[in-house]
Amino acid sequence: MTIEESDVDPADLVAELDDAPELDLAAVEDDSELYSGTARGGLWNGRAVESRCPKGFLLIDREHGWVWVYDRGDDGTFTVRSDEPAPLDDDGRWRAAEEGNYDIMVPAMAGGGDES
Repeated sequence: MTIEESDVDPADLVAELDDAPELDLAAVEDDSELYSGTARGGLWNGRAVESRCPKGFLLIDREHGWVWVYDRGDDGTFTVRSDEPAPLDDDGRWRAAEEGNYDIMVPAMAGGGDES
């Protein structure tokens, strides 16, 4: 089936747009929560951290292919699972990030810049 230009009535298109509900951005609430605490162990030992995810965060060093997993405790601290980094290529670490349970953080590069 081919749709010809003559088959489309611009008035119909305008009517469809007029009938669409308008999004009230003021009514949209930001339900995201930040989980704050101090990192214990690993690369960020003693650092104040904020994570967007309740279970903790993955600190990723892409340049060297390493990751530290920090789990958030009931007391609000983020404790590293191991002071030694793990290889980044483990599928379980990617799955944890994709499921929204762990935030992703990257240390600042040696040349400067902001940390995420």
